[in-house]
Amino acid sequence: MKYVLAVSGGIDSVVLLDMFASGGLGLAGSGVVAHFDHGIRVESGRDAELVKNLASRYQMKFVLGRGKLGKNASEDTARQERYKFLRQASASFCSKDRPCCRVTAYGKCSKNCKCSKDGPCCNRPCCKNG
Repeated sequence: MKYVLAVSGGIDSVVLLDMFASGGLGLAGSGVVAHFDHGIRVESGRDAELVKNLASRYQMKFVLGRGKLGKNASEDTARQERYKFLRQASASFCSKDRPCCRVTAYGKCSKNCKCSKDGPCCNRPCCKNG
């Protein structure tokens, strides 16, 4: 199974990436690192560069999405755009013959999160309600 890891550049997602790539799972070279730049912070390009360098270090594919949400964007809007990007990124690397799983380190989900559409498929933080 292929994994699409959502990596923001924050400590939680960087640890997640390290666990998948160099930990007991040994997935270096076989996963996809997906990073979404919301376009909220001016310095967010540095986060994207960090994540790109980490993906390269672990010999994993890197895919970057960019938004233009602006500094007044809500957390919910940012989350919706991030998961929209993750679905698109997953579609590029997954198929019926090559299933994959989106994995995030994000622990807090909106009340309206649905696993099949908006949430990750492996760690399932959004799936308590279905």
